[in-house]
Amino acid sequence: MKKKKEPTKKCYDCPIRAKSIFAQVDASTCEAIDQVRQTHVFESEQDLPLKSGAKSGFYCLQVGHARLFFKSEKKTNTVRICGPGDFLGYGDWYTADTHGAVALSSGIACYFDRLGFEKEMRHNHELSEGVIKGLCKIINLKDERISGLENHSVRNRISVLLYNLMKKFGVNTVDGVLIDVSVDRRTLSELSGTVIESFARIITQMETEKIIKRAGRKIIVADKEKLLRSTYE
Repeated sequence: MKKKKEPTKKCYDCPIRAKSIFAQVDASTCEAIDQVRQTHVFESEQDLPLKSGAKSGFYCLQVGHARLFFKSEKKTNTVRICGPGDFLGYGDWYTADTHGAVALSSGIACYFDRLGFEKEMRHNHELSEGVIKGLCKIINLKDERISGLENHSVRNRISVLLYNLMKKFGVNTVDGVLIDVSVDRRTLSELSGTVIESFARIITQMETEKIIKRAGRKIIVADKEKLLRSTYE
């Protein structure tokens, strides 16, 4: 039986800190951060509450995956898939409540109150720099996605999506690189900017070409070189 992971008690000792916005923060600042941090254990398909304005904050994922989405009057659109080390929820600090998040697996997240966290940011350059770097990375990813939606074919967009997911969530197996996150087709089609029917057709083509294999709701990249070439088509 797989042992259930326990929350890390101190930010400085967190095994995923090096992948997060806290990578360059020293031990004393981590201790201060611990004072404004709350640990949340969540289950698959559970909502991660996001607030807006002065009562807002953000999550940093320790374990597990979550889907961040944008809410409009008529529907919701997936923004990105988050994993350990990612932070989410900052988007509504100064705006209306426009985002939501739902867990894709069981896991652990740290929640940081906005007001308390901003107080620490004002006193620590490394902390502010970490947040800025994290935001810049997300902006760059969004710019790349916008460019892809405007200039590339459906197959190219799906290939780029799978390649990026492989780099972020990939686990080596005997059959290839497993994209170790459970995401349904509808979400993947939204992220690649196409309808679910077109996504399914391209995925079937790529499976026939032995670029990928399917393992339930997960995908195995069987040929990384072919997938990479496909991102340029």
